[in-house]
Amino acid sequence: MTMERRSEHKKSVDGLTRRAGRPENFFQDLDEKNSHFSVFWVAVVIILIITFITLILLAVYLKRGTNFKSIEDDKISENLVPFSERVSNIRGDGRAVMVFRGKEFAKATGSLESDFPLSDANFEIKKDSIYLKGNLRDSFIPWPVNLKILGAVANDKFRFIIAPDSLQNIIINGQNKEKIESTFDKNLNSTIAEKGMIAQEIQTADGYIELHVIKEVK
Repeated sequence: MTMERRSEHKKSVDGLTRRAGRPENFFQDLDEKNSHFSVFWVAVVIILIITFITLILLAVYLKRGTNFKSIEDDKISENLVPFSERVSNIRGDGRAVMVFRGKEFAKATGSLESDFPLSDANFEIKKDSIYLKGNLRDSFIPWPVNLKILGAVANDKFRFIIAPDSLQNIIINGQNKEKIESTFDKNLNSTIAEKGMIAQEIQTADGYIELHVIKEVK
């Protein structure tokens, strides 16, 4: 056998060897692909399960939040009564405390009356600040305002005024400013005077305000 034939025979053998090895490599590659494919779908299923559980928990949470808000709204709406009625509910003599949330205080101060300079009035009450929010009635465009209010007790009366040093309050003209402050005074102080009471203290916290009064002993 010549050198050339030996070389061709070797190549032929090598070729057969390579061809014989392909099926094994093919099935090995197929197994790897199937393994990756299975891992992928297992991951997809796990993600879908987690997403489904998350959506259920979120739905339950939102439902509870809605129910809680509804209960709170009902509770607040029940207390949207005139200040005179709140004062009339005070029994006995001595010191008494009336607690108001934002919308309740708007009702008590007369801020929800039809002739009040602001429409949709509401109070945002925090521990260190009071803001009266609403839309200007006499403006061509119902311009939203956020007025800083100062509260104090002076001469046995509750005094709530528009803060003169707040830049947010410059949009209110003098006539509206006077109307707002006089409405507060009429609804609060005239009422407690008629009931034989005097103002003692104002306390604020996040979400509500307390008006402390003293009922004179007869």
